[in-house]
Amino acid sequence: MMSGATVSLTCSISLPIDVTDASGIHWKGPGVSPIPVNSVTSGGMISSVLTFSQIESFQSGLYGCNFTLGGSISTSITVIVLDQVVFLPAVRPDATIISLSWIPASGVPVTTYNISYYNTNKKCFDDNKAMSVENHTLNSTLEELEEHTEYLVKVAVWHRGRVVGSNSTVVTTKPVAPSAGPSSVSVAGVTSSTITVMWGSVPCIHQNGDITGYSVQYRAVGSENKDTVETSETEITLLSLTPETDYEISVAAVNTEGTGVSTNTSATTSAGSLAYIL
Repeated sequence: MMSGATVSLTCSISLPIDVTDASGIHWKGPGVSPIPVNSVTSGGMISSVLTFSQIESFQSGLYGCNFTLGGSISTSITVIVLDQVVFLPAVRPDATIISLSWIPASGVPVTTYNISYYNTNKKCFDDNKAMSVENHTLNSTLEELEEHTEYLVKVAVWHRGRVVGSNSTVVTTKPVAPSAGPSSVSVAGVTSSTITVMWGSVPCIHQNGDITGYSVQYRAVGSENKDTVETSETEITLLSLTPETDYEISVAAVNTEGTGVSTNTSATTSAGSLAYIL
């Protein structure tokens, strides 16, 4: 266990008899002298705590303690690895792929490395169950991920059926242009020369980045000329239109990677008012 700048290891041995003297317990491990440290007894259980006052003086590896009484030896082995799975600087995210590699844990035989990862965006995703893959090498590629999504990636060291150390990092996949259009595009008002259009946000899972605005294109039906207006709002009024004309309108979200898929609607301007000169 690590607390602040210290590391404390606990070793417990179950004995077939009650003991009151803990002086027979000894520690062994990287750089550790075989002497008892903070040992206590309770019935048939003897425990010892080994504390390193400075984290820099601690070495990862196989630690153990043994208790000698009347020539017989009882032994408990504690496998300790702290922060020995080290990610290389190049944790490479793409839009839907994360390639990662790591430096192996030292001091213990590694049965396997377990790689778990899950997205941290609870706003967009209801299912945040961890996904796991096993890999005996020192690199892995996580595929079929969501664009512009933060993932917590953890590599754990397994030895003799249990986790003995791990390290984790947070990686965000790259953004791409929005993969869906704004929701609920509708016409809120029409005059002879204007059309007011409103819309909702792009579904979170399809935003693929931070939405910076919206691009609205419109044209009269049958015309090849399109006009484009930009806005940061979710409503816009198209001006200087022709009376009694059918218009095609499309709205697309924009993020740092470009303009996304559009959602379409249509509307017809009303007849203009007549002026009489007497």
